[in-house]
Amino acid sequence: MENKPNYAELALAAGFSAALEGPAGAVTCEERVRAFCTPEKCPNYGESWICPPGCGSMEDCRAVIAARSRVLLLQSLHADTAGWTGEDYARAALEHNRRSQRFAEKVRETEPGAYMLTTGGCELCEKCTFPEAPCRRPDKQRGSLSAFGVDVAALCDRLGMPYAFEPGKLRLMSCVVY
Repeated sequence: MENKPNYAELALAAGFSAALEGPAGAVTCEERVRAFCTPEKCPNYGESWICPPGCGSMEDCRAVIAARSRVLLLQSLHADTAGWTGEDYARAALEHNRRSQRFAEKVRETEPGAYMLTTGGCELCEKCTFPEAPCRRPDKQRGSLSAFGVDVAALCDRLGMPYAFEPGKLRLMSCVVY
């Protein structure tokens, strides 16, 4: 049997604050979380292939997870955000998403079907082709944790990763299912 890389160790070396591996079945797609993905509640709704309705139905999202057996949960912790502006938060999220994207590409070298879920919208293209044309970068496309209905706090709890909303701290999450 071929030795697989230790993805959690590689993730820590890539700059994530925490990384835990577990069964993909720990990732559940819940309607109550997806309910926040509406035009009234999110500016990304209907703007890209990774947000509803472009990402498909909840059944489509569940099928993406069900087709994989493992999940690697990734966290970027910013421990002192006192005095941060909205731009600081946006920059931290962009940095986390780019690090996650690079890491998912590394995982795909040994796990070709690996799929990443992360926070926020997609910034791979200046303007998304949705809904007029197919995604320009389907090989780099990622999903949105919210669009997939993933309760991040519950997922962290199931896998044993600390996660809480705390004053002065920011925890950004993503995961790779493979």
